Amino acid sequence: MLKKMLVTTLALTGLMTLTNTGAMASSDGPNYSDVGGSGAAVYPGSSVSVRPGDILVTDSVSSNGFTGHAGIVVDYSGNVVSIAGYGYYPKKTSISTWFGSYPDEKVVRLNDTASAQSAANWASSFVINHSDVPYGMSDIGDPYDETYCSKIVWDAYQFGANVTLPFYYDMFFAYNLVAPYSLLDAPNSNIVFSNADF
Repeated sequence: MLKKMLVTTLALTGLMTLTNTGAMASSDGPNYSDVGGSGAAVYPGSSVSVRPGDILVTDSVSSNGFTGHAGIVVDYSGNVVSIAGYGYYPKKTSISTWFGSYPDEKVVRLNDTASAQSAANWASSFVINHSDVPYGMSDIGDPYDETYCSKIVWDAYQFGANVTLPFYYDMFFAYNLVAPYSLLDAPNSNIVFSNADF
C-alpha cells in the first residue's frame, strides 16, 4: 500500500506523467538511487537493485486480448526497453517513468547473470538500430517486421542469449506468440520484486 501511495503521490505532484494516450512519457522524476551502495538503481519502495536482463511484468494495461505489459531492463541505471502499443515504436525509458506509468509490477530475474546481460545487450542494440520497427502482432521468430512488448523480451533472450522463454501457438493469428504473463514462468528464474497481486 505504501508503495502505491508513493507512486501516486509522485504522479500527482507532476514528477511522473502520462500522456493522454496512456503512453510512457519522459520524466525528470526521482532518481531511484541505490540504497545498498552498489551504484545500481533500485526498484521503487524496495532495496532490490535493478539488474540488466530483469523482466518487468505489469497488469496495468490490456491490448489485443493480452492482459499486461512487459519490458526488459538494459542497464544498472534502470533503463527499460519496451513498446507502448499501436502507433508506437520500441524505446528506452527510465525505471521511474516505467513505474509511474505501470505501478503494479513483478520483476523476474534469471539466475544466469551472463545470459541476462546478453539479453539486455540485445534489447539495447535493438532499440538503437531498429527503432523504426512498428508495433504489431507477429511471430516471435522475426524480431524486425513488427513487435510488441513481451516479444521484445522474448527476442532479447532468444537471439541475445540463446534462452527460450515460454510461448504458445495462437490459432487466431496462426503463429507463435508470447503473452506478458507467460514471462513470469521463465526457466531458472525467480521473482525478486513484487508489489502486485496478479
